[in-house]
This record gives sequence, structure tokens and C-alpha cells, in this order.
Amino acid sequence: MVLPNDKIDPIHSQTAAEQKLALEVRELKWKVSRSYKLTQITSIVLALLAVAAFGWNLRQFNQQQQDNARAAAAAQAKEAATVERELKKPVWERQLTLSLEISDVAAAIATLPPEDARRRNAVDRFRQLYYGPAIFIEDTVDMKRGMIEFANCLDGFDGCDSEEAQSYRLKILSKHLTNRCRGAIGLTWQLPQQDLYENDTQPLP
Repeated sequence: MVLPNDKIDPIHSQTAAEQKLALEVRELKWKVSRSYKLTQITSIVLALLAVAAFGWNLRQFNQQQQDNARAAAAAQAKEAATVERELKKPVWERQLTLSLEISDVAAAIATLPPEDARRRNAVDRFRQLYYGPAIFIEDTVDMKRGMIEFANCLDGFDGCDSEEAQSYRLKILSKHLTNRCRGAIGLTWQLPQQDLYENDTQPLP
């Protein structure tokens, strides 16, 4: 039975109002829930970004600290090397002077005739170097062997029992001795350690 418009059932009217209110409440709850979830997500994202930024900054700080430590260690090592070089410089200069003198003396002995006074002086100086100062540059077996071979030939040993053989051998040994002096210097001055006269062949006298 349909009631006239001016006679609406209050029970049905109340139910419709409650339904409308329920819908509005439900919609409000959905909006609130959505807003809350969005806020939660935003908070989580911001927190993750903050953690990532902190981690990146920490990594950058650690890297900077490591770079500073390496730079400080390199500077300290360089300073120590400079101090060591300055302390050793007088010894190196003495070794260089001795090496050059040994080469000059050996070359004079090998090239001057036996009766030349300069050769006799060179022989005397070689023996002085051999029994004393040369020891300071005999840092390698080759250098020591070169001095011994030259001295033995000078004394008439090792195939130097005649004047001709000695003259021939001394020229070769002089070049080898100079090359070994160069090698001894090279240990300090970082020159190539190469025997420049390894395959040296001269015609026999």
C-alpha cells in the first residue's frame, strides 16, 4: 500500500537517513584509511631516503678518511725517503768518485806502455784502491770479480804470463771492470744492469 507524499513512514525515513549516514561514515573511513596509508608510505620512503643518505655520507666520510690516511702515509714515506737520500748522498758521491777513478786507472794501465811512468803510477793507485777504498763499492759479486780478475792479470796470472797476452787481456778486463763499476753505480742510480761487453771479441795478438 502506497502512502501519500505528505504521509511518509517515519520508520522508512529513518532507515534511509541511517543508510546515508552509514555511507558517509564508510566513505569518511575510506578517506581516512587511504590518507593514513599514504602518510605511512610517505614516512617509510622518507625514512629509507634518510637511511640511504646517512649511509652515503658515512661511506663518503670513510672514503675521505682513507684518502687522507693514504695521502699522509705517502707524504711521510716521501719525507723519509728524502731524509734517507740526504743521509746517503755523501756515501753515494764517494762511490761514484771511486767507480770513475777505478775506471780511469784501469784504462791507463791497459793502454799505456809498461815503461810509461804514468802507467806505473796507475798500477800503484790501482793496488791502493784494490786493497782499500774499492771495497766500498764491491756491493755485487760481478764488481768484486772484476777487480780480482784485473789484479790477477796485472800480477801475471790467468793467462797473462806474457807481455803480449797481458796487454791483450788487460784491455778486455778494463772494459769489463768499467762496465761493472757502472753496474755498481746503477744499484744506487737505477741504471740498467747490463754487461755491455759480454760478447766482446778482439783478435788475439
